[in-house]
Amino acid sequence: MKYPKHFVLWVTGLLLCAGSSCAQKPKASADSLLYAVVKELSDDRYKGRKSGTAENEQAALYLAGVFKAAGLKPAVGNSFLVPFEVRGMKLYNVCGILKGKSEGIYAFGAHFDHIGFDQRGPDTVFNGADDNASGVAAMIGIATYFKQHPPEKSVLIMAFNAEEMGLWGSEALVAQPEMQSLLKRTQVLFNMEMVGTVAASGRNSMFMTGDDQSNLYDLLKANAKEGFTIVKDPYLEQELFFRSDNVGFYHKGIVAHSFSTCDMENTNHYHQKNDELSIIDFDNLGQMVQSFSATIASMMQQPGLTFKNK
Repeated sequence: MKYPKHFVLWVTGLLLCAGSSCAQKPKASADSLLYAVVKELSDDRYKGRKSGTAENEQAALYLAGVFKAAGLKPAVGNSFLVPFEVRGMKLYNVCGILKGKSEGIYAFGAHFDHIGFDQRGPDTVFNGADDNASGVAAMIGIATYFKQHPPEKSVLIMAFNAEEMGLWGSEALVAQPEMQSLLKRTQVLFNMEMVGTVAASGRNSMFMTGDDQSNLYDLLKANAKEGFTIVKDPYLEQELFFRSDNVGFYHKGIVAHSFSTCDMENTNHYHQKNDELSIIDFDNLGQMVQSFSATIASMMQQPGLTFKNK
């Protein structure tokens, strides 16, 4: 995927100049933006981005800057940071919007928090490159696609906090009064969750959780671009649909699903310290972001398209 040169340079510069850990330069490829975002969020400086820590707040601030550079506007008020309080902690979701040609909204989400660090072993940080820096990067890539290809619908971009603590950030967001006018216009939510590895179904492929909950799978399959595959949830017995940030929107009556590539039966990096930058397949991630964005753009152009929960 190709991004505006000034945006790639801005994000890359932010990555390379942040802190003292100026590591390797992002790959000189179409996937430089995705690389830069995952590299930054999974850096040891963020100490695993655990909600309630200074490092988690720094991650929120970083994303607010990326949203601004991507050409988004604050979704509510005059700040990308949308505060909420839970158990005595003041936390931030990060929300932006790109206005489309009509009032309808297609929403995209991904949680940016992870599980922190411990003092056991030489590697102390749970970096969360796949979980879920990859999902955040994919979401930003989608936003940038629609900045380049003006969308028929408005595009709401939400980086959720405190998913790892129990979906607190997304649950707070759907309950906040200032969000209600946007939620009433929201037709569908695509939540990106661990998309950094190649799915069991192959390259340029993702699975959709809870395909039995709505008609979204059928709509995506009918509009999927050549070479791109959305498969039904292969792990229905694990009830992943009810374990991620889509569920709060579902309870509001919005068609909302999560999309992932994580092989839940064979993964060895889920909530482990080996979930680092090196496991991310950026070529596959970039191809998926391009294909998924183009598929959704096609759906936006169909005026009679209706999303229905079952």
